[in-house]
Amino acid sequence: MKVIIYFSMSKKKRSRDIAMSIEGDHYELLPGERIRRIPIISYLRLGFITMKDKDVPVEAPEINFDKYDEVVLVFPIWAARVAQYMKSYLNQVPFNGKNVTLIATSTSGRKGYMNGLCDSVDPSNDVIDIVMYKKDVLHHGVQPA
Repeated sequence: MKVIIYFSMSKKKRSRDIAMSIEGDHYELLPGERIRRIPIISYLRLGFITMKDKDVPVEAPEINFDKYDEVVLVFPIWAARVAQYMKSYLNQVPFNGKNVTLIATSTSGRKGYMNGLCDSVDPSNDVIDIVMYKKDVLHHGVQPA
């Protein structure tokens, strides 16, 4: 059985839509703090915390990982890196011995987006697939640089 954990803040909610297209139990990560909806300020602040790898508060849903054999993580790419809310979640809520699929969304085509995320997933897990949606085009089997 799969658990799908997603984080999606964009107006288009790409990550949410992708997550909901996957069969399983769905859980949404939410920021643990209020985020201003002034686009340029939000982009700069969120890009900064992501680039600096700053820990951020996350409202993490209660998940009994013992019920699941596969964990699917769906998240956007910010500032050419994994959105900091997903990385902070993985640091705060460890799970082990699972098959893990990583699915990222991006509007850019730069390589190396998954750098750092595989390191955030406990090494007892097996990353079975890495998927990238670049400008809504699916790229399967992306390898971290």
